[in-house]
Amino acid sequence: ARRSTCLRRQVGAVLVKEERIIATGYNGAPRGLHHCLDMGCLRQEQGIPSGQRYELCRGV
Repeated sequence: ARRSTCLRRQVGAVLVKEERIIATGYNGAPRGLHHCLDMGCLRQEQGIPSGQRYELCRGV
């Protein structure tokens, strides 16, 4: 999750099949788009509580 570009919450995932890692990932904006590290967090700036208004989030 250290590679996450979300300022509020960093989440990582590891997919394992038959004791082998097949994929890894983390939350952040899609490649080529601005992310929260560059632009700031809209939800944080507007004081939106956790669990609400995820449609505003760049890094889902």
